[in-house]
Amino acid sequence: MEFSRTGKLRVKTAMTPLFLLFVSNLLVPALPEEILLPPQPENVIISGSQLTWTPAAENAMYTVEYRREGARKWQNVSECVRIPSSSCDVSTIRNAERCVRVRVRAERGGRTSEAVEACSHHGEPCSPEFSLSPGPGSMTVSLTKSSVFNTRHADNGNHLIYFGREGERLQKYEEAASKTFSSLEEGRRYCARVQYGYFSEPAGPPRCLQCETTLVTETVGTTIITCLVVFIVLIILITFLFYILIFKFKKIKEWMKPPYDIPNLFPERHPEQRVFLPSTSEERYDVITSMTAADGLR
Repeated sequence: MEFSRTGKLRVKTAMTPLFLLFVSNLLVPALPEEILLPPQPENVIISGSQLTWTPAAENAMYTVEYRREGARKWQNVSECVRIPSSSCDVSTIRNAERCVRVRVRAERGGRTSEAVEACSHHGEPCSPEFSLSPGPGSMTVSLTKSSVFNTRHADNGNHLIYFGREGERLQKYEEAASKTFSSLEEGRRYCARVQYGYFSEPAGPPRCLQCETTLVTETVGTTIITCLVVFIVLIILITFLFYILIFKFKKIKEWMKPPYDIPNLFPERHPEQRVFLPSTSEERYDVITSMTAADGLR
């Protein structure tokens, strides 16, 4: 700033570098820090006492946590804190009386990713078995009760069904038995994940995500027509085979009979070779010349 000849204050148009830096910090928002990606949920699998996952970031360390059934907090698995590998043996935290949930998170450069809970495929007693049955604009989640889990918790145990469109956030439903979702978009892919619940709280690792495509009404009609046509064709073929076997069986045997010649076991002899057997003595008899009726037969 400087004063003019008239005594008025005049501001220089040239701004100092410090002032420019201050203005730029106000106008330009701060860039967000790099987000550390967690392992992909479909790749975090628990099988027995072995937990495996696919690394999501380079040079990242991983920490595995567990939470027993009925507990309120997650705790670190002491053998698997900030490890560079992509697997962990969780046999030390497994309990025969209570189901255990496990999850893994990535760490790098002071940043921590979200924790991803492990799921199981088959053979895990603390994970419910289920299947998806698609229909025209509907999907049924068919559940199979676990005798071990339900015996242990009686009426306090149920199923937590997470259901929704593929690629979208799944909604949670508490169900005691199988559930059918209707009014769905036909020809759209939907996914489900199922987990045991104890007093409405998750218990044990969930069964891994399964996805199916809902059927289209036209497709169902076409399928029914195709099945009917196949059924009719099979009936015709079976009827034709029975006809052949019952009425043409002899003819078929003749067709299948191999050609052959029967040898002449009694060849014809020449006249000079014929053998004449001596004739037996002729039987004697009297010639009847007349017949007279008896008295009693008149």
